[in-house]
Amino acid sequence: LKFLLKASKMASMKKATGPTQQVKSCAKAPEKANIGNLPPEMAADLQECFQHYLEEGEFTIPDHLFRNILQNFGFHKMGPRDIEDELKKSDPEYLKRNCVDFAFVRHVVTFRWNRGIRSEPGKDEEAKECFRLFDKRDRQFITHQEIKPVLA
Repeated sequence: LKFLLKASKMASMKKATGPTQQVKSCAKAPEKANIGNLPPEMAADLQECFQHYLEEGEFTIPDHLFRNILQNFGFHKMGPRDIEDELKKSDPEYLKRNCVDFAFVRHVVTFRWNRGIRSEPGKDEEAKECFRLFDKRDRQFITHQEIKPVLA
């Protein structure tokens, strides 16, 4: 029994220190980037998502989990190549990385929020068109009496 325990311990040590262990190369957010801010509730959600994937004692998450987070924060409509191009804007060497820290995650999502999602062409016009559905008299404001018949 002692022999089996010792062999098991040696095998686990070999796994942890063996040549197959991948060296972490983490993406970092640019130091001087003025990209704006996220809304507070969105920033809190982003922090919660990142914390969910963190392992105890770690400060970074693997790339594949980072991509899961991106899907929840506005990247779901983009193709893989478009996502890679967006990530290269934040770190030109991104494709050589295998993990990310929270600063990088926040940077990428904030950049997409302030320059991508909010500035997509047609979004303002689409919102105005929806408002006009309720504003039948073209008064530039709506009341609950005007909303009720449209939703009924």
